[in-house]
Amino acid sequence: MKIKMKPLEYNYGDFEPYISAKTMSEHYEGLYRDYVVKLNQVINSIDYSVSVDQLLMSIQDYPIKRNDIIRYAGGVSNHELFFDSLTRKRTKPNKNLSEAIVKSFGSYDQMIENITTVSESLFGSGYVFLVIEDDDLAIIKTVNQNSPLIYNFYPLIAIDLWEHSYFLDYLSKRNQYIESIMKLLNWDNANDLYAKYTRNIRNGIYSL
Repeated sequence: MKIKMKPLEYNYGDFEPYISAKTMSEHYEGLYRDYVVKLNQVINSIDYSVSVDQLLMSIQDYPIKRNDIIRYAGGVSNHELFFDSLTRKRTKPNKNLSEAIVKSFGSYDQMIENITTVSESLFGSGYVFLVIEDDDLAIIKTVNQNSPLIYNFYPLIAIDLWEHSYFLDYLSKRNQYIESIMKLLNWDNANDLYAKYTRNIRNGIYSL
């Protein structure tokens, strides 16, 4: 089964002035495409018939290819969630996700503050995720292309903090990029993921 690039739901320039069309184009057509190509090279050598996310969740089944799967399947999955985590629409967490946010963080504003703080603390290249952890939500950071799925965390929002995500627009002012991303978060997509993951966990399809 060949992995294909997931189409974007928007145009490259839709996030200006926060993210330039050039940055989005380079990010999608260059970096993300390269991860898809290299992941296809990896899976040609293994018995593969599941989704990219399922491949990451069953990483223990592929000890010989573990590092390559983490790098390239993680690169595909993380980029796809990052792209899906962006919107220019005004969205907000629905009732179920809002209740989980209040339970875990006290309030929506406190969660945003925590995401910002964790993002600013990340050293080097990686991501910050809002994830389902046990019966709560949590904010975690991972290095390189490590996916939360390999740790049995189920991600709802991803913030790409590799330099390629912001350097053309913000140079070394990563905190300004993080502030901009907070204005673009796609809670409609997070709502859908929260419903899917909690349903699958409840039905025993996913484990905690």
